[in-house]
Amino acid sequence: MQKKYQFLELLCQISRHLHIYSVPSSPDRINDPEKVSSLIRDMLTADRPCMVARLGSGELEVVTSYLGQQQY
Repeated sequence: MQKKYQFLELLCQISRHLHIYSVPSSPDRINDPEKVSSLIRDMLTADRPCMVARLGSGELEVVTSYLGQQQY
């Protein structure tokens, strides 16, 4: 139970941080849609596991809400 609470607190902190600060540009970020599509296609067709996901504030709110309900 304590680990769930700690994880919930961590997600809340991340969510608050994302709402306050903008994400700076990163030299590792790929902004060209064609390059991104090609990279995702290569990862999905490779013979190894991969996950392609986008985690935004809405998803963080769902997870924190779910974990908060699991405490009671």
